[in-house]
Amino acid sequence: MTDLNSILVLLAGAVVASWVGRALADRIALPLVQVAAGVVIGFLTTFGTPLRPELFFLIFLPPLLFFDGWRVSKTDLAANAPLVLSLALGLVVFTVAGVGLMLHLLIPAMPLAVCFALAAVLSPTDVVAAGAIATHISIPTRILRLLEAEALFNDAAARSACASPWLRL
Repeated sequence: MTDLNSILVLLAGAVVASWVGRALADRIALPLVQVAAGVVIGFLTTFGTPLRPELFFLIFLPPLLFFDGWRVSKTDLAANAPLVLSLALGLVVFTVAGVGLMLHLLIPAMPLAVCFALAAVLSPTDVVAAGAIATHISIPTRILRLLEAEALFNDAAARSACASPWLRL
């Protein structure tokens, strides 16, 4: 019964956060309202739910990425493939190298492989967040399509960097 109670409380929190977000008329981003609702739920309740990242990645991430991958214009992607790939791969390599080396300089006790792995996790841009931000800002269509395509490939490049054999801990 505690699992059902947890689900109902979290569902009620999501509904209330959505209502509050609409009541604020987009003055505060909905994710911030949802985080605040989660903090309130965490302080007011005693139940705990263990976070299992593999389950999160299996249930929530694929539908979000699939939808954005399906929505990306295939003709724009084909026409701009060299630019998109150079942006995505270049950004990931630059971020992983720069952040990884900076982390290693700041925390010398942390092995270089761990610093690069952490940088690879932090490097991809979020496709969903990029699309959500672009709905409130007037961005030229070509730039928006490039941003969405780059974010998808950026995510794939960063995930492969995380799985790279030279980053095995």
